[in-house]
Amino acid sequence: MLRQLVNYINHPQINGRYPTRPLPLFLFPQQTMKDNKTAPESMKSSQVTQPRPKIPINIDELRRLKQAKKEAKRKLNATANLNNKPLNLSLKVMERAFTSVPHQTSLKTVSGGIRVMTFNILAQSLIKRELFPNSGDVLKWKTRRRMIIDEIKMYNPDVISLQELDNFEPYYQAVFNDMGYNVKYDCHPSKRHGCGIAYKKTKFVEMDYELIDYNTDPTCPPSYLTGNIAQILALKTTANNSVGFVVGNTHLYWRPTSNYERFRQTLIYLKRFLAFKSNLNRIHQGDSKWVSLLLGDFNTTPDDPAYGILTTNKLTKEQIEDLNVSRTYRKPEEKEEEDENDSALSIPVDTVDQLLEKYNHLQQWKSIYSCYGTVNPNKEEQGLFGEPKITNYTIYFKGILDYMFIEKDEALCIKQILMPPKENDLKPSLPNKNFGSDHLCLVADIEY
Repeated sequence: MLRQLVNYINHPQINGRYPTRPLPLFLFPQQTMKDNKTAPESMKSSQVTQPRPKIPINIDELRRLKQAKKEAKRKLNATANLNNKPLNLSLKVMERAFTSVPHQTSLKTVSGGIRVMTFNILAQSLIKRELFPNSGDVLKWKTRRRMIIDEIKMYNPDVISLQELDNFEPYYQAVFNDMGYNVKYDCHPSKRHGCGIAYKKTKFVEMDYELIDYNTDPTCPPSYLTGNIAQILALKTTANNSVGFVVGNTHLYWRPTSNYERFRQTLIYLKRFLAFKSNLNRIHQGDSKWVSLLLGDFNTTPDDPAYGILTTNKLTKEQIEDLNVSRTYRKPEEKEEEDENDSALSIPVDTVDQLLEKYNHLQQWKSIYSCYGTVNPNKEEQGLFGEPKITNYTIYFKGILDYMFIEKDEALCIKQILMPPKENDLKPSLPNKNFGSDHLCLVADIEY
């Protein structure tokens, strides 16, 4: 049609006559019937009601209008298609199965049971598109927050340790309250996210609380300031006043090259936790049983020094060498994941031997999920030392960082654990349509 118009403009007469086929009227919105008076007699006889159009002055403008009409039609169709598609708000968290844990020592007497969860929910303040390029609209705050809460509701834990908890006062505080939880929340002044311990109001009474600031703790000087914290909370059960829980929650420093600082923070966490529990026993004069739950995102893999010292009370030669190398601050080369402005200090730090002396075989711990190897015999899905292969799944890292520890010799029975999903359900990376965080929650049922 456009070509016909151009020919018409260049050659308005063909063999002395105007073309008998009229041009479309939509090209000339201002055309009126009065223009028919100027048409040749031949056109008047055959096309009395069809006026001869005025010749456009600007062909480029005509092209623009035609393109604009196409674009408007395309947008209209796109809007119609969008209305027929399910929105991200319809995303449903994938439910995972619980599996019983075999070969557990039976308790002589069972006082009760508790379901425990640890969950790094991915702070909204840390989200950058370049860190999660595959997540798309799942990263949107209203979508993710619903998925996080839906996942917690799905497993209905009695106690939850939460890391990377932000938007607490404007959102999570009221939501957890409506779900029947009290939440003990703390955040370092240098960060926009913090840690929280949530517990069911009908099942527990808060007895004591302590906050640990790894930057300022006097146990041993920091290699650099990171803004990481830990929480310790004492809870008494309402059903049995003689039983209580000491719940620890931490988020250790994340940078892979910082094993020394992470080891130092682990040591502080343990010393303060055990001192807190010892003080409870002193105050209550042994009339209560206090069960230890050491939870959190340790940012530690099972071959790291922190995991080794917790579970075996010793370090390998390679781990000691690693700690010596990482005593010195090194500026990171990889993309930042955290929002803190960590800074090196000029004060001297302890040697590895000095740290080990302060640790002094405090307590040996057992990772609850180290039983995963016994409930899933598939070696390809197992990590080191019977742990799951994955609790964190991003394009930059895929591995285990989250743990729930209990005292190795404590009279507890791990009844069942929440199984990790298949790796295909995590691809291409987290968060995705199945899970709202880049970490998987860990959940266990424990009898005491």
